Amino acid sequence: MAAGVGAGAYLVRKARSWLLGASAATVLLASTVWWWDLTGPVPMVQPLYPAVGVLAVMVLAVCAGVRYWRSAAAAGLALILYGTAMGPTVFPLTGTLAADPSTTGAKNLRVLAVNTEFGQIDVTALKHVVESRQADVVVLTEAGPQFVPHVRQAFRVRLPHDSGPTLGGAGGTIVFSRFPMKVLDAGNTDHTKPQQPVVRIEVEGRPVTLRGIHPRSPSSATKLPQWRSDLAELARWQRAQRGAVVMVGDFNSGWAHPAFREVAEGFDDALRVTGQGWEPTWPVHPQIPAFAQIDHVLSKGLGVRGAQVLRIPRTDHLAVFAELTVP
Repeated sequence: MAAGVGAGAYLVRKARSWLLGASAATVLLASTVWWWDLTGPVPMVQPLYPAVGVLAVMVLAVCAGVRYWRSAAAAGLALILYGTAMGPTVFPLTGTLAADPSTTGAKNLRVLAVNTEFGQIDVTALKHVVESRQADVVVLTEAGPQFVPHVRQAFRVRLPHDSGPTLGGAGGTIVFSRFPMKVLDAGNTDHTKPQQPVVRIEVEGRPVTLRGIHPRSPSSATKLPQWRSDLAELARWQRAQRGAVVMVGDFNSGWAHPAFREVAEGFDDALRVTGQGWEPTWPVHPQIPAFAQIDHVLSKGLGVRGAQVLRIPRTDHLAVFAELTVP
């Protein structure tokens, strides 16, 4: 009988050792996902990277509590790697809040990025946000030709200038502006991918190049090559730009994606600079908490004074509002 009890206890200890070791190895492996630039399902799960830190803390606490030091060390290493990745995102090493324009002579540029979810967004609520925030530029994605006339009518006083005709369905993107602007590339000739118009805005005589952003999504393995191609094109485009540049919209990617980090290289993310480096913007759903930050306002050659996410009814994205300054 005693031998049987001893064998049972031994098996329990072995099972516990294996389980904790496997858990520690799993979180250690997961902590390296930040640097994986792979095909397959990896880009689809990378937005969940913040959860790795929580899991690593739990595994470390359990392993240390039962004195499984090797497993605890692996979980501790996972936390170090996680902090190396997430630290600059939550506490950015670059980008500082701009001073009040009234003291520097800079000009305000208030920008709003909104995915309209196939034009289903509440236009009245959208108009209220635009007017209450005194938005100067609004970039709407998933804005098809049936939807645009309604919002154009709503914006006619505050934002009289726009980038013109849009593609249908989810492919349509339009830029509205309070300031005069020149359309450099309407982005509406290739119907195989979403529209990403490029405009030049004159902010009280100071030129700013702005691009509405909406690459294809990595929602399935078959779409990943297109997603990568779109982000690579954006990275090449931004490297070729000079002067003040803003990229605004639904990037279908975030800081956990190496491909996005190439697009954002040299740019300030308004949410990140203002201490909201992991404020999720999608999906907005009653039963599912938002877990991915894929909507961004990125700027180069401008200052960032503030930023926030906003809930507008009847869209599955949170809007991103940023107050920039043009020197």
